[in-house]
Amino acid sequence: MKWTKAYRKTAGKELAMDTSFDFEKKRNRPLRYDRTLVQTTLKVMKRVSKIQQRRHERFYERRMRNNQTNETAQGLKEILHFKDRLPLSQLPRKFQLQKLATLHQKKQQRLAREKQMSQKKQEQEQLQQQTIVKTSNELQTMQTN
Repeated sequence: MKWTKAYRKTAGKELAMDTSFDFEKKRNRPLRYDRTLVQTTLKVMKRVSKIQQRRHERFYERRMRNNQTNETAQGLKEILHFKDRLPLSQLPRKFQLQKLATLHQKKQQRLAREKQMSQKKQEQEQLQQQTIVKTSNELQTMQTN
């Protein structure tokens, strides 16, 4: 079960092996009250809590270091996948230039296709006119014979 402390410790998501945790263990020996001992204990407790906090922060930073690179890689992957659908203002500068280049390229391709289509239409019209002329010539020759 992923939400248990045991799972989190074995998966490396929880700081498990730390010597500062030894201070938190309960001791079953009653001690006589000593004012200096209490004062030093309180000072040590503050220092230990600061040390634990720094260790937790370092542990978290180490764990999240890979996560950050994964997140940026995933974000770039999504940008690359959806860059055609995103407006230019939301894209990073690098991708803005790429998008402008691809838009220009697509426009050139579209114009080339339209030109080809118009040439094909003209060729078809010329063929139709030639066939009409041929058929009319054939009809005239048939009528004269």
